Amino acid sequence: MPTNRPTKQFEHSLFASGYTTIIGVDEVGVGCLAGPVVACALSLPASFFINKAKALSGVRDSKLLSARQRELFSNQLIKNRRVRYKISFSFPKTIDQINIYHAARKAMRRAVENMVRGRPDWPVGRKRKVMVLVDGPHLISGLTLEQKAIVKGDRKVFTIACASILAKVFRDKM
Repeated sequence: MPTNRPTKQFEHSLFASGYTTIIGVDEVGVGCLAGPVVACALSLPASFFINKAKALSGVRDSKLLSARQRELFSNQLIKNRRVRYKISFSFPKTIDQINIYHAARKAMRRAVENMVRGRPDWPVGRKRKVMVLVDGPHLISGLTLEQKAIVKGDRKVFTIACASILAKVFRDKM
């Protein structure tokens, strides 16, 4: 029976196989009739999964949480200095010009690119091995980092679920 709780299995496996950075990316607003599409790229260090993940054990896909729960988790993530994230968006004008799918992918690509640009806090002294976990069936075109597309990733992968929460809270506040 499928669960609505994302696991940390993808992240544990990737860290164990030598990845130094894992970025989860998700978007919100694709199904809405108005407003922007918002994407979030989020990275959690390996130590987060050892020390802090239990505090966020109720994290789920943002669509499965109440507004109050999303706010609570969003605040916990934002206040944790080890959590790194970037938000990007495409406004209705862009959506009208290039369509909602391409606007969402553009926002996702921009969020990830902003995430990796100028990161002095990333591991030093060894080669950085980065994996981007993308919610959905398609990779992000134009992105030079290694990626894995995961259908319903926001329900399966902890990092993507966290990104979905931050994107949803940000969009709701817009």
